[in-house]
Amino acid sequence: MMPWKCFQKGYVDDVLPPEHEDHLTAEEAEELHDQFQLEDDDDYEFERIINHKLTASGLMPMVKYTGDTEKETLQVPFLVLKKDAPLELARCIHDKVVEDSRQGHYNTWAKKVIKNHDRTIRRIR
Repeated sequence: MMPWKCFQKGYVDDVLPPEHEDHLTAEEAEELHDQFQLEDDDDYEFERIINHKLTASGLMPMVKYTGDTEKETLQVPFLVLKKDAPLELARCIHDKVVEDSRQGHYNTWAKKVIKNHDRTIRRIR
């Protein structure tokens, strides 16, 4: 039985980068490391959403954590903040104009989260 060959003789894999190339600069790697350290640090807790930016990749809220200064806010992707602080994110989206349409994805999500929260609070009382 003949073994199956998926590459021709002399094939060079140019899709994956060579092992010796660095993809991040030292500064970018340090910044990334600091962001991961911030997530694990108990001294930093979510405080508030300061602003937001709607980019091609989605909503990017500017978040301030306790212990930070105003200059040290982080841009946190919508999907991350949606898991970490959903009610605060929903209220921010509801209060500020995030999308052109009030029936847009983010506005619809925010209304649903706020409605479910209010319903839960009423049922607890």
